[in-house]
Formats: sequence, C-alpha cells, structure tokens
Amino acid sequence: LGDARFDAPQRSVQLSWAEFMDRAAHAPRDAATRRVDPDGRHWYLHARGHWEQADAASKVIVEDWDVFKNEKSFWIVEPEEQHIIHCRVGMEGVASEAHYDGGRNFVGIARGHKRWIILPPSECGAMHFMRRGPFSRHSALDWADPGTPSGRYPSDLNSARAGDAFFDAGAIDVLLGPGEFLYVPSYWIHYVVSIDTSVQCNSRSGSPRIDAADINACGFTAAEPDEAAEEAAVQDTQRAREAAWARLAAMRESLEAEARAEEDIEAELVGGAARRVAGLER
Repeated sequence: LGDARFDAPQRSVQLSWAEFMDRAAHAPRDAATRRVDPDGRHWYLHARGHWEQADAASKVIVEDWDVFKNEKSFWIVEPEEQHIIHCRVGMEGVASEAHYDGGRNFVGIARGHKRWIILPPSECGAMHFMRRGPFSRHSALDWADPGTPSGRYPSDLNSARAGDAFFDAGAIDVLLGPGEFLYVPSYWIHYVVSIDTSVQCNSRSGSPRIDAADINACGFTAAEPDEAAEEAAVQDTQRAREAAWARLAAMRESLEAEARAEEDIEAELVGGAARRVAGLER
C-alpha cells in the first residue's frame, strides 16, 4: 500500500478530558449479544511527553511511576536513548493490530486491563505483514477472525486459510492489570486489546539488535547485532538488578534491626516495671 492509497481509519477530534472519559466508558455494543460492536465508534487517546520539552503531564507521570525516570536503571538501560513516555487511554475493545517495533519497551498499566499477545521475531514470516506505506510492519489479518478477508488490506495477505503457518505460530498470551508491567524486547511482535477502559504508559530505551537477523530474513531492514554492545548492556542490566536487590536486602535488615531494638526496649520497660512492683510488694 502506497501513501497515495492510504485512507486513515481514524480521525482526530478535540474534546475535554471529561467528555473523552465519558465516551471511553461506554463502548458500542451489539443490541442482541451485548458484545462490543467492532463497527461502532471507538475512542482512543494517545499522549506523549518529550524529555527535552517536558510539560506538567510528563512530570506527573514520572512522579507517579519513577521507573520511567531518565536515569540508568533496570527499567531504563540507556537513558540517553530514552526520548518519550507514551500514555494511551482506550475504551473496551480497542485493539492495536499486530506489529513490531524497535527498542527495549517497558509497558505498565495504571487502570483497567489489557491483553497482550507477544511473539518472537522468528515468527515474522507467519504474520502476513504488509511491506509498504503506513501499514508496513503491521499484520493484514484480523486476529479476531483471521479466516475472513478484510477489504482494507491486500487480498494476498488479508486472510489465513486452514493450514496457514499463522495458526501454528508460538505466542505468549498475557493479561495485564493495574500496577503490572510487561517487558517487550526489541522487534517482538505484539497484538494488544483493551479489556475495559484502560490507561497504559510505556517508554523505550535504546534499540538492541539481538533479533535483527530474523527481521532481515523476513524481508525488512534492521541493523546487524553488535554482540559486544548487547552483552555489555545485559551485564549493566544485571548489575542494576543486583544493586536493587542489595538495597532491598539492606532496607529489610535495617527494619528488622529496628524491630529488634524496639522489642529490647519494650522488654526492658516491662522488666523494670515488674521489679518496681516486686519492690512495692515487699
């Protein structure tokens, strides 16, 4: 699909936050089944904040979720390569069609639930990916009904017949809820559905090339892996994780020491009171 033939399936509108949330809380439903109507109007908000032009909203995100702070950590491996925090608010039934991105991606849920189906880059050839235009890197299949052709996408890609490699692709199915995070490695394929009104934020830091060979073999272009750099990044992440566990262990030891000290003080007070009572009785 070239840009000249592209007909965007969505349009942008201006709403107040209250107006948007009111619409997002009422997913369109089929009158007979009460299930979400795929042909109804769906509302979706995507906001992002740049470190270079951080506004109040971006700062609030970091204050609430310090895992996204622009500093080296288990979550942000290459802070110099972290540019954006994405936040998405979607109504029940809103889906992100299967695709892949570059970059270490940590995803967190603040409200509601989302279903993430993730697949390794080695399954790229089974995904019916489109190759050109705005739909490039995205699957032409409707994952809710992969056997039925979609009129929007090329006819040689938009359905999976019996025996298609798509049905044998290995995947991980994850349901994320509030306070839960998912790590999506660079180039991993993902299909995402909002189970209810949901709020999700994510941020990437750096673009590892570990699975670049699978993407290149699939007909796309990705830089070849820098094995030395990748190993260094893995070691840095391991050290950051070990340091975090060490801090937690030290904190627990300190709390336990304080608890023991309080117990000793309490025992001394009780003992002193008992001795005074014994003296009075004599």
